[in-house]
Amino acid sequence: IGKMQDISSQAGRTVLFVSHDMGAIQSLCSRLMLLKNGQIFFKGGVSEGIDSYLISRKYLQMKKQEN
Repeated sequence: IGKMQDISSQAGRTVLFVSHDMGAIQSLCSRLMLLKNGQIFFKGGVSEGIDSYLISRKYLQMKKQEN
């Protein structure tokens, strides 16, 4: 992660970082895009995106428990 921080902090650089590690995403990213079934589910700020991800994940877990 340290090397990714060095690269992404350089002016004029855009880095595509693919991860399910929310801590790493928070420390490295200034913007976030979430994909669901290959489609953009969310695009925007990191904290809002993580909240959206966690809410949708919790919803899916609740739906599984109902069945």
